[in-house]
Amino acid sequence: QDPGLSHGIVAADVDNDGDLDYFNGNTDTPNRLYIWDGSTFVDQSSDRGIDQVNGGTRGVVAFDADGDGDLDLYAANWGSENEFYRNDGTGHFAREDVGANDPEGNDYGTQGVTATDFDDDGDVDLYVVMRGTTNRLFVNDGTGHFTRGEADAGIDRSAAKGNGATFADIDNDGDLDLVLAESHESSGQTVYLRVYRNNGDGTFTDETDQHKIEHDGYSVLAADMDNDGDLDLVLASTGKVPRLLLNDGTGHFHENADTGLSRVLSDPRGIAAADYDGDGDLDFYVAVKDGDNLLARNDLNNDNHWLDVLVMGPEGDWGGVGAKVYVYEAGFLNDLDHLLGFREVQAAFGYLGENDLVQHFGLKSNESVDVAVEFLDGSSTTVTGVAADQRLVVRPPCGVLGDVNGDSLANSTDALIILSCDVGIDVSQYCPMNCGDVNGDGSVNSTDALIILSYDVGIEVPYDVGQPGCPSDVQPCLGCGGN
Repeated sequence: QDPGLSHGIVAADVDNDGDLDYFNGNTDTPNRLYIWDGSTFVDQSSDRGIDQVNGGTRGVVAFDADGDGDLDLYAANWGSENEFYRNDGTGHFAREDVGANDPEGNDYGTQGVTATDFDDDGDVDLYVVMRGTTNRLFVNDGTGHFTRGEADAGIDRSAAKGNGATFADIDNDGDLDLVLAESHESSGQTVYLRVYRNNGDGTFTDETDQHKIEHDGYSVLAADMDNDGDLDLVLASTGKVPRLLLNDGTGHFHENADTGLSRVLSDPRGIAAADYDGDGDLDFYVAVKDGDNLLARNDLNNDNHWLDVLVMGPEGDWGGVGAKVYVYEAGFLNDLDHLLGFREVQAAFGYLGENDLVQHFGLKSNESVDVAVEFLDGSSTTVTGVAADQRLVVRPPCGVLGDVNGDSLANSTDALIILSCDVGIDVSQYCPMNCGDVNGDGSVNSTDALIILSYDVGIEVPYDVGQPGCPSDVQPCLGCGGN
């Protein structure tokens, strides 16, 4: 239990040990870093370099600012400078001024913060929603140093009561659009959701007036609630029942009047989505100030298929924060005309929100799909012919041909994993297993296992087993969800 007045918590694998830790932002006490030790969470804030200062934090985010394979931390503060903590690779941090501390914002209110590669240049930027002054876009130079860029990007919105920003591909064209949630300034005022369309060149066009979506609140959830291959919007507005706006596939929305929800939320704040009951559709949860929170279970009643994608980062972080995941109709890899969904793995959005790091995709009627993942270190991997209605674990391309368990060796252990996969035993923790295709025939099977076994006992084989370099496009074996 944290004794502070919490304003946001982010779950992220800050020490790259394959499980989630927690960075908790507090308003009236110092922020806390809790490390999972395998059985419980331990407060290691001081030991790991998190300054014990009271910064009036209103939002926190984890992201890899410098592309070195570990997650850095950022706290957006009300009335004092923001704080950036650089990770040294072991989950220990040093506070630095990297151009995003924003001392000019001390006289204004700071609300939600999110980290996103809005301009698709391979590094992660920061967007901070302000009150009473212009929202901040801190553009990354690729080394984890930042300069202001909101005016150049066309998202220099200023509102008296700005709250949260959600970057998501609402028009399914492969880039991240922006929606902003704001609150009313005076009684009776109509407040609209601010909608900005990404032009694909690092700039945005304000389309608020074209949409005219009323929303007086703190956050917007973008998620495929009906598994039809596009992102819908869930709005938890002040003094209203949560609303579901269904996407028509082009980034235009109509309200679903029959959600089954009836409870009016007096002061909803954060919102997040996850398939908490494991039935293949997304549920959502709303945090309510001075009231009971709301868990909305989705009992989707259609025949649409789905796919969950869990990304493991290049250095092993659970969730692969910062990775970009693209799902296409089978046979149309990298064809945006057949894109079923694009997600960027983000550790915070809106106002104090964080979705499940497992990325959920609705597939419509598609029973198999092709998946492409881009990692922050510049590497990428593809998996084709992935069967629907399952969780796919995607790891960065391995470096040694024949090594499927990631120990940099090609030996009998790898052969056994491949044999298990070939007969349908679930070995998803090692998938997509591209390095198992040692003979280069586009699939991983018992033939590859036999070649690796021969190599392991010293028999010369006509392949580069044990050498760097692996195929990028491999048909998954049965235990990885193949057909």
